[in-house]
Amino acid sequence: MNRKIIIAVLVVLAAGMTALAVFRTFRKSSGGLDFSWSGYRKDKLTEITASSNGSSYTIKKINGEWHLVKPIESELLQDKAMILANSFLNMHPAGILSNLNKEQIQSYGFPQFKIDGVFDNKNYSFCIGDYTAFSNQMYVRDTANPDLVYVVDESVLSPFTKGFSAILNNYFLNRQIDDVAAIDFRNVSNNTVKLTNADGFWRMPASDAPVDWGTRRFLLSVKDFSFDAKTISFNTSDLQSLGINPDSSPYLTIHYKDGSSNELIIGRPVNNVYPIYIKNGNFKAYADAGSVLDIFGFNTADFLRTN
Repeated sequence: MNRKIIIAVLVVLAAGMTALAVFRTFRKSSGGLDFSWSGYRKDKLTEITASSNGSSYTIKKINGEWHLVKPIESELLQDKAMILANSFLNMHPAGILSNLNKEQIQSYGFPQFKIDGVFDNKNYSFCIGDYTAFSNQMYVRDTANPDLVYVVDESVLSPFTKGFSAILNNYFLNRQIDDVAAIDFRNVSNNTVKLTNADGFWRMPASDAPVDWGTRRFLLSVKDFSFDAKTISFNTSDLQSLGINPDSSPYLTIHYKDGSSNELIIGRPVNNVYPIYIKNGNFKAYADAGSVLDIFGFNTADFLRTN
């Protein structure tokens, strides 16, 4: 056989062996039942717990609707909860890494996030590690298959990496303005105001002055106010050190027509950022100074304005 032909055959064989080795280590997923929970129907997922950096939350489906049950009990925006649940159900790997030793598996950054799900009263969980060399994918480890590492698109995993912002609304006033019946308010100048809505018109009971236009303008600012959801924390032991004191700090209490209410209290600003406390949710967060002062910079004269 011609020497050149022999060399060419050897090169082809070597390339084939290399390709086979790579295929055994990393193979593309064909979809389908790739995770231990993939065979379950949507209605079988009843609970999700997400944990990261020592904090966690649990949402649970009760009577067909999702509720936050830990660290506090609260109703959830159903669309946010459904995004989280659908991400769990629709997650499929783009590839699978196998033939890995323990050191190799740990090198992929596990566990930055740990997600637990309950399907039909059975527990399933996975961990999220680092980004792959392709920045739009991340490493995932199904705890039922600990010897494998999966590669999953970051867009599917993003609801699990957002912390509390994945499940909580970062707007203080998340109901309609017309649902508001009364307002208690103390601004940054320590001036207090009480306002009531009677027959569709806002008044200031202390003086019986008409404040309809000014109050509606104020409520528009409240409606637009949002805080950084990624900074939400249920550790509220340091409120006093942040300058958040219910007896002296600026506050806003919204009373609704159905008898419920919610309260926002702000602390001392640092570098144009205010710490805030949402009383009903019993959590703290941070908001930029501009949006805070759009509300708490209001004074009595602003409420009395007619144009």
